[in-house]
Amino acid sequence: MNQRRPIDGELYEAGIRLTAKLFEGGTQDFVSVAKGIIAETGKSLDDLRPYLRGWYELVRCAYEDSGQDVSLCSTPDEIQAALATIHDWGVVQPTEDELRALMGLALTAPTPDAIMSFASFADRMKGFGPFNVQMIYAQRPGAGRVATRREWASRGRTVRAGAIPIIVLRPMGPIGYLFEELDTDPPVERDPASHVFAASGTFAPDRLNALIAALAKPTARHLTVTVTMKPAGANLAGWIAGGPLAPEAVPSVKKVTGRPAWHVSINERLTAAEQFVTLLHELGHLFCGHLGPFTDNNLTMDEFGWPDRRHLSHAAQEIEAELVAWWLANREGLTTGSPHYLRPYLERAGPVLAEVDLDRVTRAVARIRGYLGGKP
Repeated sequence: MNQRRPIDGELYEAGIRLTAKLFEGGTQDFVSVAKGIIAETGKSLDDLRPYLRGWYELVRCAYEDSGQDVSLCSTPDEIQAALATIHDWGVVQPTEDELRALMGLALTAPTPDAIMSFASFADRMKGFGPFNVQMIYAQRPGAGRVATRREWASRGRTVRAGAIPIIVLRPMGPIGYLFEELDTDPPVERDPASHVFAASGTFAPDRLNALIAALAKPTARHLTVTVTMKPAGANLAGWIAGGPLAPEAVPSVKKVTGRPAWHVSINERLTAAEQFVTLLHELGHLFCGHLGPFTDNNLTMDEFGWPDRRHLSHAAQEIEAELVAWWLANREGLTTGSPHYLRPYLERAGPVLAEVDLDRVTRAVARIRGYLGGKP
């Protein structure tokens, strides 16, 4: 005898509100509505399957009874046929086993040389005095090898036209100009087999642009993420920051105390594929709660947020964010340096691994896939 699963009352109510929101936005086809719910909640197909038809039919009937047009809605037979092929919808989410497999792959990868701390940065700049090290770091955080125009020429490299110099103090003179390797030609090609930020594979830049545009469009609860490209060194791919918006920014929001906004900065010198993977990583930090919670703003609108998980160790946060980026990049057909990025954290994690929440990673993946249109 099959064991009955209890009805989750809170999920049931939330699903009705979310279905109604999708109807109001013009989405009335059953499969499209179901995919929208899956993307918003981060729940698996199997978790939501018992509810999907009930939510849909309830809202459809309410619309029809109130005299609204439901001609675009699916028929009961179409709904039944869709549920019979639910696993062929193309809604792909990672399982806990898949995510653990990724961590296992990371532990078998060789540790790369790329290091992002200031201590290692200073070591790379040991040919410069302490004040110049600080000046280089302030102007080009994450800088790799730097040299003068003449020194690069002696190594067979040419400084690109328009490259912004790094200003340093010069012995027996006022200032000198340095350039980083990424400021020179021929372009530096990075191999995912040896570099943490590298990404290779067929990638259309429009995919990155579409994701940036989708993030900038406010959701029902006025959630926006802006993205800009900025100059940075070879060992800094990107970063994310957040802060409160002024109450007057969106006066229609009833609750504005602590209302957050987020901004992602990405190294403009990376390739489009590398920028895409970097953005996925930073969004992983955001949607896993590493920058704080998203629980306020226009509470009459149903939109799943995330809890405050700033208390996690740095290692746990990096593992979660990179798992998000790695899984989604794999789905895009990209080969990345994620195994090399993760391995040091996993090797040193120890008890910290217990902090890694694979369910939260899955929810973050689902939310980003919603921005990507559920593709590929």
